[in-house]
Amino acid sequence: MKKNIFIAMIFSIVLGSPFYGEKADFRTAEKFAPENLRKLVGTRSVNPAWVEESDIFIYEFKKNNITEYYYINAREKIKRTLLNRKLLSKKIFKITGEKSDPDSLELKETRLDKNLRDFSFIYKKNKFRYNLKNKKLTNLGSVLKIREKMGFGKRSPDGKWIIYSKGHNIYLKNVSKKNSIEKQLTNDGEKWFSYSVNEKGENCTKKESTIGVWFSDSQNIYCLRKDKRKLKDLFLIHSLSDPRPTLELYKYAMAGDKELPRFHISIIDIKSGEIRGIETEKWKNQQIGSEGVSGIYPGDDPSTIYFVRTSRDWKDVELCEADTSTGKVKILIKERSEPYWNADFQQFHETGENGRFIWWSEKSGRGHIYLHDRNGYELKQLTSGDFTVSNIISIDKEKKFIFFAAYGKRENEDPYYRKYYRIDFNGNGFTELTPEIGTHTVHMSSSLEYYTDTYSTVKNPDISVLKDIDGNIIFKMEELDTTELRSSGWLPPVKFKVKAADNETDLYGVMWKPFNMTKGKKYPVISYVYPGPQGEPVPKTFFQVRDNRVSNIPLAQLGFIVITVGQRGGSPLRSRKYHNYGYGNARDYPLADNKYAIEQLAEIFDYIDVSRVGIYGRSGGGFMAAAAILVYPDFYKAAVSSCGNHDNNIYDYNWGEIHYGIEKNIATNIEVAGNLKGRLLLIHGEIDNNVHPANTFRLANELIKKGKRFDMMIFPGKRHAYDEYTSYLERMMWYYFAEHLMGDRRDNIDMFGIK
Repeated sequence: MKKNIFIAMIFSIVLGSPFYGEKADFRTAEKFAPENLRKLVGTRSVNPAWVEESDIFIYEFKKNNITEYYYINAREKIKRTLLNRKLLSKKIFKITGEKSDPDSLELKETRLDKNLRDFSFIYKKNKFRYNLKNKKLTNLGSVLKIREKMGFGKRSPDGKWIIYSKGHNIYLKNVSKKNSIEKQLTNDGEKWFSYSVNEKGENCTKKESTIGVWFSDSQNIYCLRKDKRKLKDLFLIHSLSDPRPTLELYKYAMAGDKELPRFHISIIDIKSGEIRGIETEKWKNQQIGSEGVSGIYPGDDPSTIYFVRTSRDWKDVELCEADTSTGKVKILIKERSEPYWNADFQQFHETGENGRFIWWSEKSGRGHIYLHDRNGYELKQLTSGDFTVSNIISIDKEKKFIFFAAYGKRENEDPYYRKYYRIDFNGNGFTELTPEIGTHTVHMSSSLEYYTDTYSTVKNPDISVLKDIDGNIIFKMEELDTTELRSSGWLPPVKFKVKAADNETDLYGVMWKPFNMTKGKKYPVISYVYPGPQGEPVPKTFFQVRDNRVSNIPLAQLGFIVITVGQRGGSPLRSRKYHNYGYGNARDYPLADNKYAIEQLAEIFDYIDVSRVGIYGRSGGGFMAAAAILVYPDFYKAAVSSCGNHDNNIYDYNWGEIHYGIEKNIATNIEVAGNLKGRLLLIHGEIDNNVHPANTFRLANELIKKGKRFDMMIFPGKRHAYDEYTSYLERMMWYYFAEHLMGDRRDNIDMFGIK
């Protein structure tokens, strides 16, 4: 009798378990894996190749498995096919002996000459020229040999010269003359203080790309060099090197280091060989530019160059003008920004009017553009309001118009939709060029009178139209073909809006669901995260097959509700207050918002099981995923953390000190490792020189010391991106969440093709 009661109790417990009988749908997940989804859609948007000095462009577009090439004359409102694909395919076969499918000709680097006859392209490894008038196809030869013959390096605006580096110095060659002899322009370049993009390379005779940049006059070059010679060394081991593992050494400054890179600007006259330095230094360990922002702006007149310098703590910024002939510097603008200067949209543009220029600033609490005179005096704030100006894409100096992107201008619309606008130099004539709902991408003609506009939302597929400069649609060019995608059973994700943990700030997110949901069933939820502060992981456009967020689609098909949501401190696209929320709080600032967002969603949607919550991310998202399960160990039950910067004290000084200060002891995941209760998978690339593997090893070491069980995978020979290992990583994540959120453990050996 007691035995029967015991068995009944066990049976009751098993039946009551949320894992009982639950199986992950690996078959459907495989069907919608990124590599399979890509086969279901054609070209996403029009990417125009504008013909030089014209309002004509060509583009390619794949629809119904047929790739077509088109010719557009915007001024004359003409659209037609560019070429006969079958005829061109036959001509390629006649020359190469290789048959090609005329419906899917893979032509690369397509270009139409300004004579409107010569169409050049790369097919396989050769470059061809096709005369559209007489239909003659010419094989110009190996692409590699052509590039070697043309000369390696950066070509001058007049096309006569190229510059390149050898042994850390700059060399010059005249490519307009036969048998031209190269000329060495500098002799003070060395390892870690180089004119080469390969600053750590050994001195050799190999030609490499140079950091040198041409002025518009083709007679002068400017260079921004970083002196890293006093920086401390960092190391990586390449285990896959043949025949023996090798050591990689590089210079790396971490938050709080005494020695940081020193910046030097120099001007080189190619005729005289004279090198003139610019007197840039003001603050100790100052910065010129930042990641993705050069900080240098050559003037319309080559006698002038502008640069932006910031103090080490990034609170003080100065826009400076330098005389390229004397090296003397004049300060045009001084700003102090708390808690730091936002360089994400830093911009400077000359207007061509008596030295006047446009400057971007966040001093009003929102990013806007301002007009200044030649001495830096502010003449007018050109834009204002509760929205953020991001990038100025073009300036029409003749008609005195500025074209720019902005976020949040329209009320009651998603503030993360990118829209484009026009305004004149007096701040008048504010015109919205892209009123259609969604995120837009614009490509303008050289005349600035026409542009292509592609827009979409997560629900509505990409549409590409041609517009005039007043925003009028000339005609619709293309629309993403989703017929095959939708017939496969695919459904778009769902947008949502919730509150932050302060119950005031709006947060925006997207949810992916299983396509074959069972009514009345509760599903585990997984949060895909990235904390910013450069940006949030929430998509705003239609299905992007090249975007890593496509991984959320197959993950949902396993039987999960997958979400991604922004958080305070995550994005510069909103107010400075929103963006700076996490300053000085490297680890914890995004966590409460993510947790509260999931709790709200569970109240709204009864199919979300808030007792089974997973979280994953890579890089900063890997840091956040691990932090979440360690700070809220009773809420998050499973986490996959990929290449996370778990200890920002050993991460890049520039990023760490901007967002968290110089003197602060940055909070780490190592400090809370002992809190682990759920299941944690750590992943890292062996030779990651962005987020050093020591970040993951230090966390693993502390977990071991605390006696915590966890899982770890090191990808041999991989850096911050895993390349061909990405599909393997994704399936590791499928297995991990299926086992630890569903109780579905699989013992198969082969990672792919599970049913």
